[in-house]
Amino acid sequence: GSARPWHFIVITNRERLDAIAAEHSSAHMLLEAPLAVMVCADLTQTRPDRWIQDCAAATQNLLLAAHALGLGAVWVGVQPVPERIALARRTGALPETIEPVSIVALGYPNETPDPVERFKPDRIHYETW
Repeated sequence: GSARPWHFIVITNRERLDAIAAEHSSAHMLLEAPLAVMVCADLTQTRPDRWIQDCAAATQNLLLAAHALGLGAVWVGVQPVPERIALARRTGALPETIEPVSIVALGYPNETPDPVERFKPDRIHYETW
């Protein structure tokens, strides 16, 4: 099917961004980011076994689009950690049928670190394992 269950909540309120950073151990960059986008799934618009993949792909596409625009973007995980899910639900005032998946911090980067080489040739297999 062509279900597109994602919804995006754009968060620019400074107090809201700081509150997420205060409770989420991996969200310190929100203290400086001018905005974040919470990626959520509408559970009424998807199959139970697909919403995580669909919204993870949407999150990755958001990261790639930001990079193409010269923006800095960081994937802040929400799923599957219950405390992070509860924080996102509160922050976004999410209805019952909406499930938070990730938060993407966005802004102009204040540093440009050298790229980290992560390619591992031993992870590539041809034809079979």
